[in-house]
Amino acid sequence: MKRHKILVVDDDPDMIGQYSFLFGDRYDLILTSSLQEVYGHPDLKNYRRSDKGLSPTDFPAVAILDQNLAGKTVPDNADGLRLIGYVKHELCPFTRAIIATAHRGTPQDRGFDAGVNNADAYIGKAQTEHEWWSLLERFVAEYEILFTHNVEDK
Repeated sequence: MKRHKILVVDDDPDMIGQYSFLFGDRYDLILTSSLQEVYGHPDLKNYRRSDKGLSPTDFPAVAILDQNLAGKTVPDNADGLRLIGYVKHELCPFTRAIIATAHRGTPQDRGFDAGVNNADAYIGKAQTEHEWWSLLERFVAEYEILFTHNVEDK
């Protein structure tokens, strides 16, 4: 049985390692460190309602997007907030988007911006494993319901 895909975009190799450790046994992870890696990634295809034989495992059920993708990989300090629109409009409208931040509760906190940009959740990276699992499992279940209701019934 095919597993659900989780898209992870984070420029911190340690966080990529943590996501792999936490979720890699249960989900197919697509691990990227920049906006450029996401666009045109071979494991990410665009949802087209007219396509036949679509499966929920064809697209990411959840996208975990780093709030700030600063550093060498992104020259203009682009952030995960910019990716929400791409994920929901180009990849799959049913994908749940999580903005993950190390800045929760600091002056760099952009929780309001995440909501305005249609993030489904805004979470601190330092949350417990239980909190991460609870959120991820809920969003995979939501994705499955949305996908099934909107695609497989048509």
